[in-house]
Amino acid sequence: MGAGLAGLTCAISMAQAGWSVQVFEQHSVAGGLMQGFHREGHYFDSGFHFITGSQPNGIMRSLFTRLGIQGELSFLEPSAIPFVIHQADGSQYDIPAGTTAFRQWCVQQWPETEPALIHFFAAMDACLNTDPWRQWLTGFSESEGHLPALALSQSAQDFMEEAGLPTHVQSIIGSLCIILGMRIESCPFDLFCAVTASSIAGAYRVEGGGTALTDALVRQAQALGVQIHLRNGMQSLCYEERVATGIIDERGVQHSADMMIMSCHPSEFVRCAGTEAVRPSFAQRIDTLPDSCGAFFIHALLDEPVSNQASHHILQLSNGWDGYLFFPHTFVDGKPSLEIVCWLPTERTADWSDSQLGKRPETYQQWKENTAAKILESLEPSFPGLHASLSRMWTGSSLTIQSYTRSRNGAAMGLSHDVGAERIVFRSRLRNCYFTGHNISHPGIMGSMVGALELCERVKTV
Repeated sequence: MGAGLAGLTCAISMAQAGWSVQVFEQHSVAGGLMQGFHREGHYFDSGFHFITGSQPNGIMRSLFTRLGIQGELSFLEPSAIPFVIHQADGSQYDIPAGTTAFRQWCVQQWPETEPALIHFFAAMDACLNTDPWRQWLTGFSESEGHLPALALSQSAQDFMEEAGLPTHVQSIIGSLCIILGMRIESCPFDLFCAVTASSIAGAYRVEGGGTALTDALVRQAQALGVQIHLRNGMQSLCYEERVATGIIDERGVQHSADMMIMSCHPSEFVRCAGTEAVRPSFAQRIDTLPDSCGAFFIHALLDEPVSNQASHHILQLSNGWDGYLFFPHTFVDGKPSLEIVCWLPTERTADWSDSQLGKRPETYQQWKENTAAKILESLEPSFPGLHASLSRMWTGSSLTIQSYTRSRNGAAMGLSHDVGAERIVFRSRLRNCYFTGHNISHPGIMGSMVGALELCERVKTV
């Protein structure tokens, strides 16, 4: 269920193992948050900006090879300074590419904290060395260092403070978890290590963006005999004696199944299976579990390039908002443009949650205009002339996410991944029905795809 990255990854993996696979997707195109769009002849990405861990011989290149799409993708290398961190006080930090270069840079920046940095990086290494994703995909050999499972449930900030890192150093090193809409005080340490290490190692873009990645997955799936049903989601799930037997699609057609993998929000499983198929406690948990944050998007065309055009910019804005900014034309020649994502609580759009796409009220449109103006005003000190250079601008919000992906409340990363948030396991009460996607595994492109492939390795021989 679902033709986003997790669903397509599962479809390919199961088909490679000899299963007959059908994918059902309620939207008119596959890709989920990877969907792109065109405005005035220019292509914009919605949720795709770069792929962490995509450097040569990186974890994502291994994954793409395993799925059979590596040769279908053209990777675009980031600049020598892949990330610039912009802090709320106006200070900026150019982060070099590569793990060794990054750690050397940290010591050069704050030599007085070298012992604390060494201690913290050792904890990161120990966490990464026990990461089953990396071992499984690349044959990574575990070192002697390891962390107990309890420690992995602590926040990144807990580890930074235990290592003795000053607050300002914590803020800068911890900024990369903003990519996933998180902060160090709430980001689990294992998730922080995965996103930070993979981002520093290689944040490459794919030529053609999210559409190119999705199209490669769709072509490979169809070449393996996978049937992909678009504009046709699941109406109800059929089961007998705790075994799923199939679904009835939105057109009223019944399809039998020996196994089901749900890459959608777990609430869709409860809706389609009915409360009798799940324990009452599970249905209650789904209702009460917090969602991840929402997002506000700005896509714009520029009359001319502005200064300070590194590949990716991590933003801690003066108004207290976090986000990132990306200039697509730094990778591929074309008309200057920008894409901005700022993380906002989904409650910010709750007043218009019952409105329909294309029929939002004027109050919502005015809120979007005001929000965009505040973001651009906050960016002006770091990007002089940006506002004046804008020729055309389009905006979106959590409601946009909700309309195109059915994510509950428009949450950008599904269920909350914060420290202390209860997690949903990959098994359901129905013995042959499983969950995957960023609601279950780590969020983001890497988390969703690796988590989906890992699930398939567990269940394909059942």
